[in-house]
Amino acid sequence: MAANFITTLIDSAGEVLRPCNTQQDIPLSVLGPLIRTAVENSLTLGPKTALTGPIVRGDDDTVASHLEQLKQHHPDLVALYQQLGLQTVDLAQRANRLSAAKGEKISNILSQSDNERDSD
Repeated sequence: MAANFITTLIDSAGEVLRPCNTQQDIPLSVLGPLIRTAVENSLTLGPKTALTGPIVRGDDDTVASHLEQLKQHHPDLVALYQQLGLQTVDLAQRANRLSAAKGEKISNILSQSDNERDSD
């Protein structure tokens, strides 16, 4: 999981950024510092301390916006984002860095099907 899925996540993130520039190496050069820092912090500080981003901040609006953008531009990545997002909610809550209420709200956003989001 660690080696193969990190590689797949890097590729998926690169796909999301690819429309920003036609040169294939640009997204990876942009992602490189973020990825290196996240991996290094996770290995030295531990995942519970190293976790950053909208989920651990309880930013449900950003999570909903990410899902909407993926749905429009990269529908093949929606399920991946949802599943990893739910795992991140769990990690943030185990780290006591995300309240139960915010965790539930974000989990609900991440668990909605396309039809449920369309009717909101």
